[in-house]
Amino acid sequence: MRLFHQTINCLLLVAVATFASTAPFADVYKVVDQDGNITYTDRPGADPDTVAFEKLPPLNKMPALTAPIDDDLVEPAQEQTFAGYSRGIIVSPENDSIIPHSQTSILIQLALNPQLQPGHTIQFLLDGVPRGSAVAAIAHKIDNIERGTHSLAARVFDADGQPLITTAPVKVHVKRNFKRK
Repeated sequence: MRLFHQTINCLLLVAVATFASTAPFADVYKVVDQDGNITYTDRPGADPDTVAFEKLPPLNKMPALTAPIDDDLVEPAQEQTFAGYSRGIIVSPENDSIIPHSQTSILIQLALNPQLQPGHTIQFLLDGVPRGSAVAAIAHKIDNIERGTHSLAARVFDADGQPLITTAPVKVHVKRNFKRK
């Protein structure tokens, strides 16, 4: 029984020491109004039932990154003119990729430098033939490609429908299981 009382006394001493060490930092208060609404604030309420909490740690410990802005380097958007695409390549699928029989569609992804401009569209080509209509996206899915070797390419058009750049073709090899007779 004596051991039990010593343990309780020790726990109470630890609790009091913990409370006393954090009391100077208690700046978050829980205030309950007469309707039972709970509010958390940094100012104690007039009610004696206000409960003080320990100082809460910040939610975001990472400092915000801000890049310095040099107004001399920033040009207004209306002064920038489009000088054309310097590069356009198909990044997926890679050249000479093998498409397994379980994959029923191919996602073609295009990389442009600079990025696709407003009003411009991309026509994706399978074996030199347009697949679907021109879209304002750098990725396109082609379904149900026949077995064999195919070439994939893309052509970028301006708002007037004039071609601006055509990518080099990428070859893919589509494998399909079939049953011999």
